[in-house]
Amino acid sequence: MRMPDRTGMFFDMYKAVQPRLVTEFVYRHSPVHDDALVYMSVESNSAEGPKFAREVIGALEPLGVHAEDITGDELGKTHARHLAGGRPGNIKGERTIRFEFPETAGGLGDFLGQLRTDWFLTMLHYRNHGGQVGKVLAGVRVPEGEEPAFNAMLESLNLSFVDETDNPIYLDFMR
Repeated sequence: MRMPDRTGMFFDMYKAVQPRLVTEFVYRHSPVHDDALVYMSVESNSAEGPKFAREVIGALEPLGVHAEDITGDELGKTHARHLAGGRPGNIKGERTIRFEFPETAGGLGDFLGQLRTDWFLTMLHYRNHGGQVGKVLAGVRVPEGEEPAFNAMLESLNLSFVDETDNPIYLDFMR
């Protein structure tokens, strides 16, 4: 998908495709582009086929999202989705948090709903691995002075999380 890169867009997209089960989101903010390239996987059964894809794409169009069904594109499904967005450089105030979400309906939506409008989502990798815990990596640009409020929000989620902002792998390969 190509989407307008604005605060709250992921939550709006999440709500637009409900009640379908989102199994993967891959996104990385680029401060030099107005639009973002995003990979989203949505669970369907094989009988739904192209009609299902058209319905999902149609639900996203009012948000200004240009989406394409890559069900038959092996390069896109296997490799390119992991490279969404590339390395944007240093984003001032970016915090990188690794979460474990319980695999229940609405778990991702609960997190997205807690983000304030002045906290910009800069990166999201969510993948339902078919277990009881979904692993999520999120980047959030937190304005200077808002760190205590952001930390309080993290604690209020009652989720297992690790702040990876200073992780050498993040610093070398993802920033």
